[in-house]
Amino acid sequence: MKKKIVLLLVVVVLALLPTGCGVQRAMNMANCNFKLQEIRSVSWAGIDFLHLSINDLKDLDLATVGKCLKALASKDFTATVAFNIAAENPGKKDAEIAGMDYVVLYKGKQVMTGSSTAQNGIRVAGHGGKTTIPANVKIDFAKVVTNGTLKSVDDVIDLIKDIKKVESGEKSNFSIQICPYLTIGK
Repeated sequence: MKKKIVLLLVVVVLALLPTGCGVQRAMNMANCNFKLQEIRSVSWAGIDFLHLSINDLKDLDLATVGKCLKALASKDFTATVAFNIAAENPGKKDAEIAGMDYVVLYKGKQVMTGSSTAQNGIRVAGHGGKTTIPANVKIDFAKVVTNGTLKSVDDVIDLIKDIKKVESGEKSNFSIQICPYLTIGK
């Protein structure tokens, strides 16, 4: 009877060994630091807001105002945002996950959510290794307005300024929450 139990334990340990390493690498991801690295583009109504010089409503030219009015009239409040998440692993061992869900907050309120996966997972080498995780999302500004994040045109302008702060590496009102997931087995 003891031989059967020992044999069963050996089989179970051998079966879990490959996934155990994967679980350990996923657990190592908890030690990683994540931040918004750069915003590659923010577009709405055919306008690239990332490269738009705007400090005040008066800075908008007639063509831009026309595009905004057309989008508003058609009730198109969805913008497309492409950004990168930087991951750094200060630990000694590699960290790896299959993918992650994320929530981007602006002034403490949720403005967008998404998922990021890579064909071979997301891996961050140990000993200070860094990786860039691309993310693309659509954000419905109607929801951002109704949750109280944007209450005025000045708030929209402040949002655009904060987007540019992220791009230049300055401190902004954006933060990110990460929820990693892993795949066990193949």
